[in-house]
Amino acid sequence: MIITLFVVVLLCLSKVKGSDFNLGRVKSWNVKADAKEYPETDLLTGTNSALALSGGGTRAYLNSIGSLKALLDLGLMDNLSYLSSVSGGSWANSAYTFFQESRTGISIEEFLGDIIEPHELNWATLKSLDTRSARASPVNRDMVTVLLGNMAKGIPLGDIWAASVAQVFLEPAGIYLNDRVAWNQDLLAEQINRNPWLENYTFVLPCEGATICRNKPFSILNAAILGPSGAVPFRGDYYLPIEMNPIYVGSPQRHKFTFQNTRKTNVDFSVGGFVETAGFGGIVRGIVEVAEGDFPPPFFGLGPDAAEGVIDNVPVPSVPFSLANSTAISSFAPGSLLSSSGFLKPLDQLMGTLVDYWSPVTERTSDPVFSTPVYVADGASVENNGLLALIRRGVEEIIVFVNSPLPLKSRSHFDPFKRSPKPSDVDLAFSCYFGYDEKPRNPVEDLKHNAVFPRYQFANVIDSMQKAQSEGNGIVVRQELNTVENSYWGIPAGRRVNVTWVYLSRCIEWEKQLPTSVRLFVTPELHPDDHSSLRLTGPFSSFPHYATSKLHYSAVQANMMTNMAGWVVKKNRHIFEMALGQKPTSPVQTFM
Repeated sequence: MIITLFVVVLLCLSKVKGSDFNLGRVKSWNVKADAKEYPETDLLTGTNSALALSGGGTRAYLNSIGSLKALLDLGLMDNLSYLSSVSGGSWANSAYTFFQESRTGISIEEFLGDIIEPHELNWATLKSLDTRSARASPVNRDMVTVLLGNMAKGIPLGDIWAASVAQVFLEPAGIYLNDRVAWNQDLLAEQINRNPWLENYTFVLPCEGATICRNKPFSILNAAILGPSGAVPFRGDYYLPIEMNPIYVGSPQRHKFTFQNTRKTNVDFSVGGFVETAGFGGIVRGIVEVAEGDFPPPFFGLGPDAAEGVIDNVPVPSVPFSLANSTAISSFAPGSLLSSSGFLKPLDQLMGTLVDYWSPVTERTSDPVFSTPVYVADGASVENNGLLALIRRGVEEIIVFVNSPLPLKSRSHFDPFKRSPKPSDVDLAFSCYFGYDEKPRNPVEDLKHNAVFPRYQFANVIDSMQKAQSEGNGIVVRQELNTVENSYWGIPAGRRVNVTWVYLSRCIEWEKQLPTSVRLFVTPELHPDDHSSLRLTGPFSSFPHYATSKLHYSAVQANMMTNMAGWVVKKNRHIFEMALGQKPTSPVQTFM
């Protein structure tokens, strides 16, 4: 109650900023479900392959940093076309992709840190941490302390999460709160030519805009649209995916829903199409009072058949939609909880993340476009691994890092050929791809639309994962899977996709190589040979499946997490090399 009152006082003290109604010319796209071309297709330089980094807060962030460094060391990052992410994975994605060497004074290799062999991880090594490195971000800065500090500074509540994410995870990479994003200098110049007002903003680009930019796949940050602000609280039945990248924001799938608010009044809402990032609505800071007659002129959509076009007279957002905004939205885990409860509605109005969403795709070209304030939140509200956006694009080779808080149960506890999975056997964010969503209706996440592979393939995938788990070198398996039709995500039936699953797990072979003085604090006290058993006490309690709510790490915890993640990639390099079109340097064992 005291915290709530404190928040209300801060909101009252903060100033509400209105719109300025400058007008822009914004590129927009209408990408059909079966499209083979996307706005970024001609810009891709790697093979038809992608990396997906799951959500999971700081646990996912640190694992992602370790995995990215190992892939970079192996020379494989240049082979990738896409890097798709959610939540904590998006913290790593943004920091890696848009790292600014000139601002930080260090190289990307120094930023990611070295992957150290387990036998060298003594206590002195574990406590040693370069404060400029990515893995030091959640060690040097406690997210909760940063959040409270920003509240005390009087930062508008709708901006506090973005400001805090920027301070903890992006500023160490040389990325600041209001930095906008572009993919290359040519695209940026073309945008500024249409919209001279963009010259007033600072942009960050991969490789700082260098003509040749290696090792930086096209970045996609995944989030969720919960629904229009006039229909809170939401039931969680119609959460929709939204993508944010350096070129555009939106969703290619056209959906139209009718929500019912607490007054039993219907609220219609539709989505569809992509709009240039510079023209997207930005974060709404409060109720904007507009004088009578002080409205922008109408602007009109593409119509249902146009593939792309430039829309004129788009009101320029008063708040720039920066990289920090999109990264924060992708990771705003409290959003769905705040928006799903009538009891929490006052807090949602104070702290929920609102954007002015508008769809460029209209029924007719003569139809004006209207924006709708919508609540947006963590991508895990709809899909926690960033996989489905890649399958929709027809990517044929996808590596998915499932940095789950839940260990995969070993064969002695779960035989996939004898029964369906329970929520305690394997992460539902994984099993939902095969049509399993056994959790009761849950307004915090809506996974029921995610079935994209047939159920009959599930047992073989789990069987392969359990075999890899028993080997003790990490769960890394590559499987050819066939899609079933999924109209919600725009995925047709019959696509073949090779998926390399990297499921977070204890690695007993890695543990055996740790110095004895360290290993004693890592190996579980009970059932140490059970690969799904975790230690319950000490500095590495629950390692490596630290709770998602754990945002602040010690140096030893951060070093252990990133080094194990990197070791798993290097130990299984033959699978990654095969997945990315490179001749394996060691015998291939894929547990098919």
